[in-house]
Amino acid sequence: MKLSLINQPRFRPEFKGLLSLLLLAALSACSSPQIRTHTLVPPPQISETGNNTGAIVVAHVRVPPQLNRTELVVRKGDSQLLILESDWWGAPLPEEIRSALDARLGQAAGADYPTQVWVTVTRFDAIPGQGVWLDADYRLAGNPKLATSGLTCNTRSRNEAGTTVDSLIRAHQLNVEALAEDIIETVRNLNAGNPGCP
Repeated sequence: MKLSLINQPRFRPEFKGLLSLLLLAALSACSSPQIRTHTLVPPPQISETGNNTGAIVVAHVRVPPQLNRTELVVRKGDSQLLILESDWWGAPLPEEIRSALDARLGQAAGADYPTQVWVTVTRFDAIPGQGVWLDADYRLAGNPKLATSGLTCNTRSRNEAGTTVDSLIRAHQLNVEALAEDIIETVRNLNAGNPGCP
C-alpha cells in the first residue's frame, strides 16, 4: 500500500531564501554578546624592565566577595552595583591583582631577604566618569628582620577615570601600581633597619 502526505506545505524558491534570512537574524539576536577580556598587568614595556630578583613574593590576595567574580563590576549611585556582562577579567580578580603585583614587585632591587606579603583588598570601587578607588591592607612576613607577628600596613589610592571601560582599567592599573610601590618602600625600609609603614 502506498501512503502519501496530505496538505504538505510547499514553499516557492523566493520564499525559501527569505525564510533562511529570517532564521539567521533570529539566531543572531539570541547569540551571546562578544566578551572583552581585560587585565591589570601593565604593558610589557612597563612590567618587563628592571631587575627581577623575586625577593618579594605575593603569598595571597583577598578581595571583597561581591567583587570576586569574572565580570567587571562598577558602582552606580549610592548602593547599586552594575555587572558588565560583556567585560571580563582575564583571570579571577584576586589572581589579576596578584599577577599585576608580581610584575612590579619582581623589579624591586636591594631586598636582602625574601619577604612574603599577604594582601587584603577592602575597597575596589569604580565609578564611570569619576574615578577608581583602592584600599588595601598588606602584611609582611618571612623576613628575619621582622617580629614574629609580621608587619601590617594600609594603603589608599584614587585615580581619575573617564566613562569608558579602558579608562577604568587603566585607573585600576595605576592604583595597583601604587600599592606595589608602597610594599616596595616598606620592604626597603625594613631591610635598612627602619621597620614601619610608609
